[in-house]
Amino acid sequence: MEGGLCYFHANPDKASELGKRGGRSRGPTSSPGAADYVARPLKSVDDVTRLLADTINDLRSRTIDSRLANTVGFLATGMLKALQQGDMEGRLRAMEAVLSSNKPPRKR
Repeated sequence: MEGGLCYFHANPDKASELGKRGGRSRGPTSSPGAADYVARPLKSVDDVTRLLADTINDLRSRTIDSRLANTVGFLATGMLKALQQGDMEGRLRAMEAVLSSNKPPRKR
């Protein structure tokens, strides 16, 4: 310890340099195959299901980094829930429309 300080307190510029270096190496462009995941449109449950299956297979074959697979899995799960919710709401509206059109007229 220099002057009673730990290494990073004694050398504050070194801490900043190492932090920047670590941040750059962990960035989204450092994962091979990341561009393939960015370019995929996700408009249906089938699209998201295919993405999750491909991600699992790519992870198992070590084609992609586990951090990218984790991120894709987390985000795709949220997207899948949103798409399923939207699908359920659409189906409910369709059922309500059918039920309201089948009602007999009210007597006064």
